[in-house]
Amino acid sequence: MGQGRYEKKIRAQVEKFGMELPDKIKNKPKVPESLAFTWRAFWELSTDRTIGMVEGPLPWSSIDRYAKRYGITDRDDFDYFSILLKQMDATYMEFRSKKSGKTNMNVGGGEKVFTPPTDKDAIGMK
Repeated sequence: MGQGRYEKKIRAQVEKFGMELPDKIKNKPKVPESLAFTWRAFWELSTDRTIGMVEGPLPWSSIDRYAKRYGITDRDDFDYFSILLKQMDATYMEFRSKKSGKTNMNVGGGEKVFTPPTDKDAIGMK
């Protein structure tokens, strides 16, 4: 999460000066194709957060509106999409809280964050 917005500039400088890519860029995780839509949705929905003393969580109404816009109308599909986004959000909020040194009362309700499965079939949803 730390170097994403600067990655293009860093890559250009590395190429220009014949240097080696930093490990954080060279070894960054790849988003599985099956989760690419949800990954994009997470970052697009992040613009709907309330910002005050701390960032707020992704609003449920925004997740619902986004899902409808992109044709996620089946209840199970919506639940799967929403659960993934909420878990991603809890991880993001925890990261931001640690980075800023501020406690965020909205971080995942004390729940443990899980690593999501790579596709619906992995948890029996089709």
